[in-house]
Amino acid sequence: MGNSLRALRTKRGWTHDQAAAEMGVSRGQFIKLERGERGLTERTIGLAAKAFGVSRAVVMDEEVAADAPRSSSDAPATSSIRPSDGGAGPDLTKLKGPRDVPVLGTGVCGDDGDFRFNGQTIDYAPRPPGIEGKKDVFVVYVVGDSMAERYEDGDPLYVDPHRRPKPRDIVIVELKAPREGEPGGAFVKRLVRRSGGKIVVEQFNPPKELVFDEDDVVRLHRVIPWTELIGI
Repeated sequence: MGNSLRALRTKRGWTHDQAAAEMGVSRGQFIKLERGERGLTERTIGLAAKAFGVSRAVVMDEEVAADAPRSSSDAPATSSIRPSDGGAGPDLTKLKGPRDVPVLGTGVCGDDGDFRFNGQTIDYAPRPPGIEGKKDVFVVYVVGDSMAERYEDGDPLYVDPHRRPKPRDIVIVELKAPREGEPGGAFVKRLVRRSGGKIVVEQFNPPKELVFDEDDVVRLHRVIPWTELIGI
């Protein structure tokens, strides 16, 4: 995958800065993606396809431009889309199934949360066998590094809005908006407990707990672990 990005960039005569700007990522992130030091995600594949004006399949094809010049440091590297709950697991792109799970658009919202739902469907993700027939499942992309190393920025999360989360589940805490008609902040965290009208969650980077009043929470979404996605 890294070699595909380099070949595409080289054919257009772009610098790393130009390619990163076209994709809407940082220069450092683009270089890591190009070298295969960071796995491509559904989000970054889509961004690259749009930036270079090619299909998603071309972005993932290491032989897309075999005639592009290479240096000794450009040997093919193994990379994969991380599973929905991080860590070791299957490459979800290799699972068979219809591409019909909506990917909901998000926006960064700073101190008020990791991101905001913007209400738009920006893409469709593959439906793994473990959620065949499950209604209303959707995908969002991780924003930021508060859950690293388990989740990285841009990792896809499959979300079940109907199953009540239990302690230790990864969740998305969706807050009420400060102003009517606007989306509230949302946090990707691990549920610690719910009691006394409070929802306590934790993050990994840096490690800390956050406490929310239940009255301030619109929904608590459960993130589906990869073992459940593949039907184990």
